[in-house]
Amino acid sequence: MNLQQLTYFVTTARLGSFSAAADELRLTQPGVSDQVRRLEGELGMPLFTRVGRGLELTAAGRTFLPHAEHALAAVERAAESVVEVRKLRGGQVTFGLFRNADYSLLPRLLKDFHERHPDVRVKVLGQNSGQTAEDVRAGRLEAALIAGPVDPAGLDLHPIASDEVLVVGAGLRERRAPLPIEELAQRPLILYDVQYEYRDTTRRQLEEQAQRAGVRIEPRFDVEHLEGALALAALGLGDTLATRAVTRHRSFPQNLGAVPLAEPIHDRYVLVHRAGAPLTPPTRELASLASRHLQALERQLAAAPLPAA
Repeated sequence: MNLQQLTYFVTTARLGSFSAAADELRLTQPGVSDQVRRLEGELGMPLFTRVGRGLELTAAGRTFLPHAEHALAAVERAAESVVEVRKLRGGQVTFGLFRNADYSLLPRLLKDFHERHPDVRVKVLGQNSGQTAEDVRAGRLEAALIAGPVDPAGLDLHPIASDEVLVVGAGLRERRAPLPIEELAQRPLILYDVQYEYRDTTRRQLEEQAQRAGVRIEPRFDVEHLEGALALAALGLGDTLATRAVTRHRSFPQNLGAVPLAEPIHDRYVLVHRAGAPLTPPTRELASLASRHLQALERQLAAAPLPAA
């Protein structure tokens, strides 16, 4: 049994003859009748009986007809749903973003995407970038925009933009000179993403730099979220780390200054998806918009001054 046979049967039942069905389907009458006979053979029951010059459904045919119509309608709905997604008139996109994307990307990205494609639902997951990359690798996410560096195994990586990581603190308002890692190791430090610790890409870069310099980074406070670290820094309890984008955000505490490290470190934003796997149209569109927004932000930040007195 196949969709062709169901189509020929339903059309014949509606029009009452093989010849009329053949005309509508633009086929030959023997071709239509032969497929219906094959269907009857598979079912083991006749579906039509001849009455005069036309056909009528048998009891088996009347029983089978609504099921055949339902099957064809389900296939049509399935095809239409794919068209809706292809044309971005419906469906859902699930996309991963680096955890602090709220500061630099998320609101404008989703506003732009919604204005272009108002019928597409969007689900955004914002976790630690290392975890998000693992979710893409495992197939739990189709694609993500994360802060690297990241293990490339099983992934296609597309570098997009970068943002410098700065040291921020209440005691840095007047400072202009970059901060050596040796000095940072002596200052009270507040780090976030404590759940992932040095699996986090920013912490890992900091630790690698400290090891090269022969010093240890031992934070005074370890917290989960950037917002908590900034609040503690604003109270004068220590310095923390934040990208340039974060320091330009309206929620950034006004009493904090920011300086670069003497040996700069960066969050390098990378679009990742499973190696060799094509992206669905909604995901491809959202990824494209996210990339363009980040590249524009990178250009803006390059010309922006650091927070200072």
